[in-house]
Amino acid sequence: MTAPIPPVVPPGHMSSAPQPELPLPCGALLRPWTPPDAPALAEATHDPDIAHWNRNPRLDPAAAGERIAR
Repeated sequence: MTAPIPPVVPPGHMSSAPQPELPLPCGALLRPWTPPDAPALAEATHDPDIAHWNRNPRLDPAAAGERIAR
């Protein structure tokens, strides 16, 4: 088990600011997760390459929806 990373910014500090949407030259758009994205987020947490670089646990769609709602 890995040690938790301490917060750098206090929790909730940026929650009232709108999250950016960033258009990419290839035509894709980087945007915040939305509730309909929960199944894709859950699936991504089970990909070994993504799990290697992220500390998030494996999620099911319901847990992914809860994470998005935070």
